[in-house]
Amino acid sequence: MVCGMSLCMSLFKIIMMNGFTNNIVNIFLENWPRSFCIAMFIQLIFAGPVSRKVLSLMFKRQPV
Repeated sequence: MVCGMSLCMSLFKIIMMNGFTNNIVNIFLENWPRSFCIAMFIQLIFAGPVSRKVLSLMFKRQPV
């Protein structure tokens, strides 16, 4: 999840800020580590706990 999110964040940022340029690979390699760290932080602090809580509420065992 984190790898996909950081890949999308990096590509989106590059395209929005620079457009399609010749050095898109160099820009990607400079920006991807930062995006990976941000995505990992978001996953660990926010997205993971919230999704676990929502799923536990959705699939709470009901008495038979």
